[in-house]
Amino acid sequence: MDGSLNESVWASTNSVTFTNPTQSNNTVKVSTLWDDTNLYFAYDVTDSQLEAVNISTALYQDDGAEIYLDAQNNKSATMDANDFHFFANINDIVFPSTITSRKANKTGGYTMEIKISWASVSTIPSANKILGLLLTNNDRDGGALKQFDWQNVIATGSYSQPNLWGSLTLSGTTVGTSVTPTPTPTTTPTPTPTPVSTKFSLNDRVQVSSGHLNVRSIANGISLGAQATGALGIVIGGPTNTGGYNWWNINYDSGVDGWSAENYLIKYTAPSPTPTPTPTPTPTPTPTSTPAAAGGPPAISNISISATTTSATITWNTDRPGSSQVEYGPHTNLGYKTFEIDTESRKTSHSVAYSNLIPCAKYYFKVNSKDQAGLTGSTTQAQAYTTKGCLGDAQILSSTEKLIDRGAGGTLAHENASLTLPPNFSSSDAVFQIHKMESAKIISVAPLPSQKSIISGNIFEFKALQNSSSLITSFSNPVTVSLSYDPQTLGSISLSTLKLYKWSPSTSSGQVGSWQAISTCTVNTTSNIVSCALYSFSTYALMGDNPPVSTPTPTPTPTPTPTPAQTFGGGGGGYFSPSPTPVSTPTATTPSASQSGGQAVPAPTAVAKFSNLKTSMSFGQRSDEIKTLQQMLSVSPTGYFGPLTRQAVINFQKKYGIDPIGTVGPITRAKLNQIFGNSDIENSLEIRNLKLEILVGPFAFGYQNDQVKLLQQYLSRDPSIYTGPVTGYYGPLTKAAVTRFQAKYGIEQTGVAGPQTRQKLNALYSQTLPSSSYGIPSSTTTSNEQLLRIQDQIKILQEKIDALRKGGI
Repeated sequence: MDGSLNESVWASTNSVTFTNPTQSNNTVKVSTLWDDTNLYFAYDVTDSQLEAVNISTALYQDDGAEIYLDAQNNKSATMDANDFHFFANINDIVFPSTITSRKANKTGGYTMEIKISWASVSTIPSANKILGLLLTNNDRDGGALKQFDWQNVIATGSYSQPNLWGSLTLSGTTVGTSVTPTPTPTTTPTPTPTPVSTKFSLNDRVQVSSGHLNVRSIANGISLGAQATGALGIVIGGPTNTGGYNWWNINYDSGVDGWSAENYLIKYTAPSPTPTPTPTPTPTPTPTSTPAAAGGPPAISNISISATTTSATITWNTDRPGSSQVEYGPHTNLGYKTFEIDTESRKTSHSVAYSNLIPCAKYYFKVNSKDQAGLTGSTTQAQAYTTKGCLGDAQILSSTEKLIDRGAGGTLAHENASLTLPPNFSSSDAVFQIHKMESAKIISVAPLPSQKSIISGNIFEFKALQNSSSLITSFSNPVTVSLSYDPQTLGSISLSTLKLYKWSPSTSSGQVGSWQAISTCTVNTTSNIVSCALYSFSTYALMGDNPPVSTPTPTPTPTPTPTPAQTFGGGGGGYFSPSPTPVSTPTATTPSASQSGGQAVPAPTAVAKFSNLKTSMSFGQRSDEIKTLQQMLSVSPTGYFGPLTRQAVINFQKKYGIDPIGTVGPITRAKLNQIFGNSDIENSLEIRNLKLEILVGPFAFGYQNDQVKLLQQYLSRDPSIYTGPVTGYYGPLTKAAVTRFQAKYGIEQTGVAGPQTRQKLNALYSQTLPSSSYGIPSSTTTSNEQLLRIQDQIKILQEKIDALRKGGI
C-alpha cells in the first residue's frame, strides 16, 4: 500500500465520482475493496493546491479524506455506538490511529489508499453485507476550509446524521490477486496455504526504505510507534502473513521494536571500501574518492536560507545525487511542500525557492532529497527564519508562536506581552506570533507622540497567519492584549496615562503615519498589567505621559563689576552669559528645544552649567551623576535611569548625530559636557573620526549598517582575505572573508567578527588620529596646568577607546 493506485486490481473495482462547485473546485473519485481483515478505499483527487497543518485531532482542516461508516446501517438520526468516523490527510496522518493511509502525488492532485480493519468497526464481513457510508473530501486552499460529500449532506450543516448517508454493499465477486473476498463455502473447505516469504532470514540486517513505518505489537496488530526512513535493525522473528502483508519481527537499533511489513524494508549490507583502482603509470597517481555508502538515505549538509520580504531560497548539499523539495510553514508543524524537482537529473547541490510569504513573519522549514533507489534524506528538525519588511527595517529580536484552534481559543505569551484568543475569534484556525522588535529602528521612522515614553522600551509586532501566505486582518471576537510593567521604572509617569499605542501607516503620499492610542485599555495596578481589546493587529508599544517640562527659574545676577563675564553657581543654579558686557539682571530665557519624541533638548546657548559627567550610564542604574544628567536634559532629577531618561538621551543623540541607543557612553557624555558642562577639558574633543575608524560591532549574518562597511574595508586591505564589494551587508562573502581572516590569525573560525576578531582588525587597520584632533596643545609648553590637561585628555581618550571596543557609545 503506497497510495499510487497503480495496482491493476483498482481498475476492476466499483467507484463513485463526485464534486460540488459551490463548496470546492476539487473532483473526487473513490473506489472500494475488501477482504477478511480490512476494508480498503482509494481516493483519486484533483486538487491544484495542497495544504495541511497536521494536527491529528483536527484533520478536518487539511486536504484529505473523511469517511463515515454505519456498521448496522440502521439509519438513525444521530450517530450511535455502531457509527464510526475516520480521517486521513495528505501527509499520512490519520485519526484514529487504528487505520492506515498512504498518499502519492499526481499531476494536478493526489491519490490515497486507506485501510480500515473490520475489527476497528466491530464487524465480521460477508458477501452482500450492507453498511451505511458517507464519503467526504476536505479541501484547504489558502487557509480557507472547504468540505463536500457524495450525498451533499454538507448542505444541512452536519455530517452526523446517518439517516442521510448512502450505503456500501460488499460484493461477493473476487477481483485481482491482492484482495480476496470471503470465499464461497464448500462442503469440505480446503485451506489455501499462504506462501512463505523468503525475502529475509533470521539475523538479517534490514533498513526502513520509505515513509514512517508503523511498528506493531503482533503481525497486523496494534501500532506501538513508528520508525523513520533509514532506520536499521535485525530480524528476530517471522515471517507471518496476515492482512495482505508479510510481517517480520525487528529489533531496531533505536526506538520502538516490533513487527513491520516487509514491503517497506530492504536488506542492508554494510558498505565495503571501493577497491583502489590500478594506478596509471605516472609517478604520483591521483587517488579516487570512495563513493557514498549505498543503502542509507542521502546525507544532508550545508543548509542555508536567504529570505526577502515575501520569498525564501533554501540551498543545501547531499552526499550523493537526489531530488529537491522543501517543507515549510509558519509553525513547526509546517504544512506546505514545494513541488519535488530534480527527479530526473538528480543533484548534490540543491536550491529551492518559494514565495507568497508574509513580510515580517517567522517561518520554519525542512529539506528533503530522494535518491534513485527511493531513499529519502530529510532534516530531522525544522529550522526557523524571518522574512524582511518590518517597520523601519527593524529586526525581530526574539519571538514565539502557537497554532490556536478557532473553536477553543487559547493564549500565547512572550516577554512582557501576552495574547488571549477567545473561542470563535475567526472563521479559521491561525498561527499567532509575537515578535519583540528592534525599537531604535522603529522609532527612527515612527517618532513617538509628544510627551510620551515607551514603558520597558519594548515594541511588539503581533501576527495571525491563516496559512503561509495570508493574514487574519480582523477578528470576529476581540483579542485581548496584555502588557505587564515594573512600577519601579515608571518614574513620574502617571499610571492613569498608560495605554497601548498602535502604529497606523498613513495612506497619504509623503506622510509616514502616527501612533494611535487604543481606547479599550484598562490598568490593573495590583497585577501591574495593561489590557486592551483588539480587533486587528499591527505594531504596538505601551506608553505613558511624561510630566510637563518646567522652565528653570533664573537666579538674579549679582551687581556687575568691570571684569569679563563669568560663570555662577557651578552646580546648576545660575546661567551663563556669553557676552562680556555686564548685565545687571538677566531676563528669564526659555532654552530652545527639539520636541522629537516629547523630550526637550536644550540648545547650546543660554543654558545652565553643571558639573562634568565622568561615568557611563544606562537603563536601570541609580547614582547622583544620573541626577546631573537628568538636570541637563530637563528630566525630573530622581537619580534613577528609567524610561523617561532613556528617551531623553535618545532624543539628544538624534539631535547631535550620535547613534540613538539610549545609553550614555564617552561620545554622548563628551557632547553633553560640551553643551552643559562647566569645564572646557572635553569640549574641544573631536570624536567623529574616532567613532568611524574603530570596529565596535556587534556583527551577525544579515546585518546591514556602516560598521559592516568598515569591516569590509578593513578585510579588503588584504586581497587574500576579501576582494568583494563594500556594501554594508553582512552576507556570505563577508562571512567567508571573516573566516579566512580568523584562520590566518589563529582565531576560532566562526565567520562572525566577535571581540577577538574586532580587536585584531582594529590593531591592524584602525587609524590613529592626529593629536590636534583631540584638543591636545601642539605647543611644547610644559606648565603644570597644561600637563594636567593633557593627562586628563589622554585618560578620557583611553576610556573612549575601551568603551568602544566593548560595544558602548
